[in-house]
Amino acid sequence: MRYCRRSDHKKPEILSGSLARKFKSTIRQFYASRTDTIRPPQAPREILGDEELKKTIGKVFSEKCAFCEKSVDSRNPANITQFRPESEAERSDTRINYDYYCWLAIEWSNIQLVCEYCRFRKRTLFPVQSVGRRRASLADLRRTEGA
Repeated sequence: MRYCRRSDHKKPEILSGSLARKFKSTIRQFYASRTDTIRPPQAPREILGDEELKKTIGKVFSEKCAFCEKSVDSRNPANITQFRPESEAERSDTRINYDYYCWLAIEWSNIQLVCEYCRFRKRTLFPVQSVGRRRASLADLRRTEGA
């Protein structure tokens, strides 16, 4: 897995603009009124499809896949995706957490560049040693989950 210093790059405006604030508000409302039958809201595609975000994340990862480190180009297309999946995180015990990790869907440190092959292989797999609490910060999740 490729490590990249995001601090060397300015966080794209789309991740803190009005659409991002509205999505974060929707997530708070989802957890405030949550029942087990409701699926979490999805991040607006306008955010993850933003040209500035694509350009910046490409620079962060030096136009290479976060997993296999192959260059991404027209023959090996790049995808913007989340390290911790937006929903339906499949654990190593094959159980699925449907609302994990929707609150991190547009967090700058959770967004990565992956090639088509690795995106297909990873799907929503996210095996962890132990499940962190919902809505925890990335730092807390890293300590708890061992990922």
